[in-house]
Amino acid sequence: MSSKENSSVDEATVNKMRHIFRKQVVAIRDARKTVKELSDNPVGSSLANFNLDKFWNDYSIIAQLISHNVTKLSVVLTSSSCPTSGVSGIQSIVDESHLALSNLVNLNASMPFNVGHQYCQYLSSTSQRIIDSLEDYFMVIFRKPLSASQAGSVGVVWESCCLDDVARTPKDYCTKVLRGQHELVLDAASELDDEVKTQRLMTNSHAVMSAIPEETWSRTQTERAEAVLAITNIVAEIVGKAADSNNTSDESWLGCSPSLLDTVVEAALLISSSVDDLVASTYSPIHAQPLQSLVTGVKEIISKLLNSIGEAGREAGSTWSNWADAEKLKLATACDNLSQKLHSDLTSTSDLPHLVQEQFTINEDNDQANNE
Repeated sequence: MSSKENSSVDEATVNKMRHIFRKQVVAIRDARKTVKELSDNPVGSSLANFNLDKFWNDYSIIAQLISHNVTKLSVVLTSSSCPTSGVSGIQSIVDESHLALSNLVNLNASMPFNVGHQYCQYLSSTSQRIIDSLEDYFMVIFRKPLSASQAGSVGVVWESCCLDDVARTPKDYCTKVLRGQHELVLDAASELDDEVKTQRLMTNSHAVMSAIPEETWSRTQTERAEAVLAITNIVAEIVGKAADSNNTSDESWLGCSPSLLDTVVEAALLISSSVDDLVASTYSPIHAQPLQSLVTGVKEIISKLLNSIGEAGREAGSTWSNWADAEKLKLATACDNLSQKLHSDLTSTSDLPHLVQEQFTINEDNDQANNE
């Protein structure tokens, strides 16, 4: 059928369809609530008695069924043969979709309680993405049951049900998170490196530039940016090395327990945002004390990451604990260098507020004289 609605279907039939779709939307919302509750309080058995491969194979089959049923329903609704009396065929397809949704919820409920909080959250987000797309689709066909405008929402369901890149173990998920964070930190470092090289860092406001020579302030900003860049590069090296631990000749630290992987992921998820804040601080003048706080924040997050990897290395019987200790020392040295620079800046610019106020007074006097 074309993009126009099938006018041959009577209003009573359309209303019956809407009733079916409305009930399904309610069921979908209940499913979302249950999945969210399960992510916070897993009720499955121990991981030792659980087959993750079978779990994800079953999960993939259910996702394919959901995608297939949406496609089948869309074809029926937009075809010229859409039933003009009775909606049993449509009800049958929706029932199949409801069964697949129930099976998806049951699978979420089977996830082991000791698989790790972060991995449970990951499973929940994967399921909720499918559920959200399914709700969007049924809301579209509830509003316009016979319109071809539903095609876009069908595509979203297909995309959410595609599990090609899903992390099927806590170890895979940990690696996935680290690699994602590594790419983000590399982007931040590359951007800052370009700014330093081309000397395009923003200088202070007009009033401050009038009070302190622009050359002096620009040099201070560039020196800070170079110190921040050194820290950012070290963070990128640390996260990159950790993410590629499976590809090294050493035994990987990823063979540790899910609980330790959980602490690594928890720290890793905070890395890019903290680095972004630190890098952003170099694009415009910032007092030394707030910048020091940002540096401390990055140092604490990476230290937590390295402590967890070190413990994981000891548990897995690898040498990664030695690497973690060495990287912590390297990062601490870079952070101390910036701290010393900031302390020096505080001393040399201690009269900055006075100079700024003095310059504002001069500007106001000049403006008043010009007006007279």
